[in-house]
Amino acid sequence: MSGMFGFCEALEEVDLSLLDTGKVEGIGGMFLGCASLKRANLSALDTASLKVTEGLFAGCAALESVELEGFDTGLVVDMSYMFSGCGSLKALDVSGFDTSRVTRMDGMFLDCRNLEALEVSGFDTSRVANMEDMFSNCEALQALDVSGFDTGRVASMHDMFNNCRCLKTLDVSSFNTEKVTDMSGMFCDCHSLEALDLKGWNTGAVEDMRNMFWCCRVLDNIDPSAWNTGSVTNMENLFNECRMLYRLDLSNWDTRQVTNMRQMFANCDYAVELLVANWNVSAVEFMDGMFQGDGALESIGRDPATFGHGDTSDMYDGCGKLFES
Repeated sequence: MSGMFGFCEALEEVDLSLLDTGKVEGIGGMFLGCASLKRANLSALDTASLKVTEGLFAGCAALESVELEGFDTGLVVDMSYMFSGCGSLKALDVSGFDTSRVTRMDGMFLDCRNLEALEVSGFDTSRVANMEDMFSNCEALQALDVSGFDTGRVASMHDMFNNCRCLKTLDVSSFNTEKVTDMSGMFCDCHSLEALDLKGWNTGAVEDMRNMFWCCRVLDNIDPSAWNTGSVTNMENLFNECRMLYRLDLSNWDTRQVTNMRQMFANCDYAVELLVANWNVSAVEFMDGMFQGDGALESIGRDPATFGHGDTSDMYDGCGKLFES
């Protein structure tokens, strides 16, 4: 049944009550691109054999309600992009989902821009390897409890919470990140986040941190000082537009593999100290605009006149205080 109603763009409602689905294993993309579909009721379906729901409602931009009572997901392994692009959904009940076998949740709620509440605290994520874009562009989401997520197998968290601009709190302190290689854009555009407890994260395998906190405009409480950054190659825009950060001591970060630091701390308006005392930047190719616009900056923990490698254009543009003696 995969793609069964795919791109039936004028379809507004569908009656599935007479379908015999007891042996069906895949309904991936079943309603893919049904841009006019407003209501869907899957409660009558026998989904006991179901293994794949990838992209089930992807691109159902007009979808306002989904009835999933009794929807058996006990054998499902792939839920990627299941509700991606359901921009009209304001509520969605997935609290009864059995996710114990799921390995993919990437893009599951991507672009659910009007979704205000989502109960995922009961999700068993112990087998999930990919969470990239999982909640990306959930712009209206007011609260999200992922504190119990088992992330021990996850390799990618790219854009996981990107543009969750209404979230004020997010508890990810217990995330096991030892296998994560990509954290790029993870909290990008989380405009309302004020604090993140990431002290216990193991970042030894992470290679990409670009845009990770970009535009976290009110974030003022974060301590990544003990992170292992020995594998990271890209730190572009890492803290760009973190306007409320006052002090960061990243002196002991291992930056020997990093090639890109472009605008890494740019537009940190209130930052007085951004300490990079022991950094080895011999491999860096791009440092342009690294501290650009940091008008309050007084110290980087070393002589700024001798710190730089590769393209250093506009590196200290607007950093007048940094050079005051």
